[in-house]
Amino acid sequence: MVVRLVASCLFAALVPAWCVGQWRFSVSDIGNWQPNDIGNDGMAEGWGSTQSRSLAWDSVHGTISIPPLNGDYSCTVWGLNDGGVVAGYSDGPGTREAITWDRVNGTRKVPGFDGYGSNAFDVNDSGEVVGQYWRDVQGTYNSYIHRPGQGWSTLDPLYPEGSTQVLFVNNSGVSTGHADPAPHLGRGVYWTADGRVHDLGLMLNQTQSDPTDINDAGVITGSTYGPLGNAGFVRSTDGAFTRIVNPVRSDYATFGIGVNNAGLVLARYIDTDLVVRGCLWTPATGSVPLNGLLDGSGAGWDIQYVMGINDSNQIVGVGKYLGHNEAFVLNLVPEPPPWLAFAALALLLGRRRDRKTIYS
Repeated sequence: MVVRLVASCLFAALVPAWCVGQWRFSVSDIGNWQPNDIGNDGMAEGWGSTQSRSLAWDSVHGTISIPPLNGDYSCTVWGLNDGGVVAGYSDGPGTREAITWDRVNGTRKVPGFDGYGSNAFDVNDSGEVVGQYWRDVQGTYNSYIHRPGQGWSTLDPLYPEGSTQVLFVNNSGVSTGHADPAPHLGRGVYWTADGRVHDLGLMLNQTQSDPTDINDAGVITGSTYGPLGNAGFVRSTDGAFTRIVNPVRSDYATFGIGVNNAGLVLARYIDTDLVVRGCLWTPATGSVPLNGLLDGSGAGWDIQYVMGINDSNQIVGVGKYLGHNEAFVLNLVPEPPPWLAFAALALLLGRRRDRKTIYS
């Protein structure tokens, strides 16, 4: 009877961890800076003490500075691919130029924008770069996609004479961002690989939308604004919106931040103490606070401004560690193989038999 009771408890303890996806993450402190995203190769990029001081990090090389173009005084990075290529822009006297950077080639200008101002916000694994170009900083900002060996082409505007801002591109060449002519501020859009623009649509009765990531299937996450307040969303490939509901109070704000190729969504929520914290969202579980998924290495940590997630479920962001702002990387703790449950049960039963032999 005792053996059956212990075995039942053991089974109940093991099944949720291995079959229901009750994950655990370890926490690593990666310094005092702000990572923006992390690629599938484990490299993260972001900013130092100011947005104009850009950095790259991985577990092998640590943190290194990303320099601007020769003669410029600063650079700002925004996106990266899985080959260690980072996209951003370099600022000099009266100029802003789109750039890419990697450890081998250093900082390079995205070619073809002579006579224009330009920036870059993302790059995919094919080396396609997306960003904006303009002639007059007070005029219209156009979005582009730059393809290696082909040069750049303009992405269609949503409204005539309207500005657009493309922010993210997936490995199919589909990109997303927003169109901003008054009075249509914050209208989310996406572009198919042929450069044609499409209205992202709106969730429920919201009035604005702000996409923040797109995965290779075309699933988009972001935030909407309107009568519901700030509400994070997930937009499926059929155009349907799902609201990311706050895990502690349904009337408090949420913000979609990233989505990986498994469809796992990284989000932020406003907690009851009005602090921004990170969570994960799936259709099955809803929003799950990350602070509740940390292993013992998470002691003293408060996971707050999550910034990016990759296909290995590594997460980067900025949180509080013992009251101080620190950048972190979360790594999913490997799950024990299923056979270990049976091995543990066999060991338990074996010990029970041994005790019966000794004391009989």
